[in-house]
Amino acid sequence: MTSKKSLSMMAASGALAFSALFGAASAQPAAAAHAETKEPAMQIVKKMDADAIRKNVAMYAASLKGKPYKYGGQSLKGFDASGYISYVYTHANPSKMKVERTIAKQYKQGMTVKSMKDLMPGDVVFFSFNGKAPTFAGIYTGKNMFYAVTSKGVTMEKLNTKYWSKAYTGAKRWIK
Repeated sequence: MTSKKSLSMMAASGALAFSALFGAASAQPAAAAHAETKEPAMQIVKKMDADAIRKNVAMYAASLKGKPYKYGGQSLKGFDASGYISYVYTHANPSKMKVERTIAKQYKQGMTVKSMKDLMPGDVVFFSFNGKAPTFAGIYTGKNMFYAVTSKGVTMEKLNTKYWSKAYTGAKRWIK
């Protein structure tokens, strides 16, 4: 069982990570929610504006860093790429939107983000390694960073590296 002291330390570290990504003003509500629920850090509120929901999705995506890869996985026991995206959006978005299960179907959801410079936290970024339809995706968190599930589990990746920028296919915004 996790002690209250451990939870406080986890909440503080989550708040620092959130602060680094989104600014200090938003870190406290997320840390408080984390300490109370023992869930990965996320804001718990009944009504949020679109910007707050996007940040919440990005923060929740980041809070799962280190969770393992599992073929076909869509739970905290392990994720694949599309299962991770579906899980994050189901748990961090108060609208509980239906997220398709495959990358191909996820790519058909939402509004197209026209340019990389227009990306916002919470956008879903898609990649193709065969030059055709997207086969991989992650959740953009800001500052050219995104979280995705690789063979190493949930990891933070840099969008502007040669590897990822060459495979970048586009992005979708599911929160308007």
